[in-house]
Amino acid sequence: MNLKVVYATLAGGVLSFLLGWLVYGQLLMSFYTNNSVHYEGLMKAEPNLILIFLSCLVMSFFMAFVFDSWAGFRTLTKGIYGGLYIGLLIGLGYDLSSHAMMNLFSVKVMLVDVIVSGIMNAIIGGLIGWILGMGQKPAQA
Repeated sequence: MNLKVVYATLAGGVLSFLLGWLVYGQLLMSFYTNNSVHYEGLMKAEPNLILIFLSCLVMSFFMAFVFDSWAGFRTLTKGIYGGLYIGLLIGLGYDLSSHAMMNLFSVKVMLVDVIVSGIMNAIIGGLIGWILGMGQKPAQA
């Protein structure tokens, strides 16, 4: 593992944390609240921000590692596409499983969540791909 993977992970983690706050904590908070089933004790009064940030770092490391070691995604564009597919597939897998086993949210929430996951991860993946490619000469045609 090289230093660019570490930088890409840190930048992706910070961006993921901030995007999560903006999208889930501000823009879509009432949508999720109004379209989810509420159970006593389900949500904590205050979320553990350290664990949320660690989760963002783990997912960013996953993308940075896959992009660098296996996929060779070292451009903004390839990072966007890689992040989009990863976000859509992980979001869909998680939401389908959750919807199959829990009465927590509607199909509408599931679909919105998958789309949001894809878009957010496309943005994060773009940053990660861009950082991984910094300093490299463009490929000759």
